[in-house]
Amino acid sequence: MKTIIVFLAFMTLVSSLPAQAPDFKVLTPQLDRFVRDITLVGRDKRTVRWLSLPRLEVVSSSPALKTFVEQSFASITQATGLATPGEGVFYVFTGTSREFANLEIAQRRQLKMVGGTGCMYWTNTDRSLREVLVYVKDSPKDTEELRQHHLFHNMLAGFGFMNNSPLFPDSTFGSNNAFDIKLSPLDHLVISFYNWK
Repeated sequence: MKTIIVFLAFMTLVSSLPAQAPDFKVLTPQLDRFVRDITLVGRDKRTVRWLSLPRLEVVSSSPALKTFVEQSFASITQATGLATPGEGVFYVFTGTSREFANLEIAQRRQLKMVGGTGCMYWTNTDRSLREVLVYVKDSPKDTEELRQHHLFHNMLAGFGFMNNSPLFPDSTFGSNNAFDIKLSPLDHLVISFYNWK
């Protein structure tokens, strides 16, 4: 029942927007599948999201990557419509494994860097997000563009969009461009709706 109410509200929001290509004013099986693909996570297929604007904390030895993270965070939070600051923290780290081990959150939560890139999150009892850690390990073989791609997509995961869907190639959640680092009109719409209260 909740899903039906959510999608009816989604269709009300979509119908108030100017026409765009493709037309998202009609809930199609493809659009329904796309929303479910990117927003339902875990074995229980539930959503996680921020209920208020988290504080951004960036640790990076690269001024260019730090600027990229700050701009991406601003772009994503603008799409969410979240404006009221909360107590949550959104950590973003780029650097070495040794530097990762020295992070306050890594020490407090006894974390180890697993793989070269990732997103870890902790929720409240209502499954709202409380704390997120996005990380990209420094690797001499990775280009700046690839690092930005990993940061952007892991930051989206840190907002609750943890999966991809190939159904709309123009979307950053299923783009043919492996280094896509911007939100499409559909992405803006889904992110805005997803955080609607």
